[in-house]
Amino acid sequence: MLVSSYDGLVAWPIPNDLIDLQIRRGLARTAFSMQFISPRASQDIRADLSIPLDAHVVTLTVENPLGWEGYNFDLVGTYEGRNPHADHAPLFWLYGSNPEEGVVRVALIAWQRRVSCQDVPAYIDARWHPAVGETVTLCGLEKTPRLPDAKRVLQGLKLLREIERRGRRANSMTMTQSEFREAYPRVYKALWEREGERPSQLKVAAELGMVERTFRRHLERYNLPWPPA
Repeated sequence: MLVSSYDGLVAWPIPNDLIDLQIRRGLARTAFSMQFISPRASQDIRADLSIPLDAHVVTLTVENPLGWEGYNFDLVGTYEGRNPHADHAPLFWLYGSNPEEGVVRVALIAWQRRVSCQDVPAYIDARWHPAVGETVTLCGLEKTPRLPDAKRVLQGLKLLREIERRGRRANSMTMTQSEFREAYPRVYKALWEREGERPSQLKVAAELGMVERTFRRHLERYNLPWPPA
């Protein structure tokens, strides 16, 4: 049983059988390891990725992700919380259980995603920085003299895109006003019927594939009531 915190506001146990980085589509159905790092700990990781000292950090490694034998996927993330850059950051999701709310999911800002081949020095390194945006780099190729190994590493770009396609939130900025007006009450009603109680804004936002702050901004921009009429 692992214990997580959401920017220090909420804490709940996350059973291993409910942890899934990629919206329950199979990425973490194989062997994986996860670590939760308290604020101000692991200074090397924070310095390398420019992660704030007061942020909770999550590291995760998945073996053979999405059935890609011989590959590993690594992620370094922080809880989305109130990060002012979250709307433009790559987000991934963790699932957990809360005695009061049942199954919930938490948004992670993905500061680093790495795809590597087991026993091969080279790897694909994808990073995000609030001032720079996203970069993808092929690292360690000079230490990989065998052409078949180099080709395997390059294939990791396809795996990275597939992981991101499955796990990244839908770009809420591409949702039109009419789409949001239609989806918002429908999702709210579906959650209420499924769980037997009024859903929170956080849950509705997650179902719509956006962070809570963006959801509230949409309500204000389109002059929509909460809860929906």
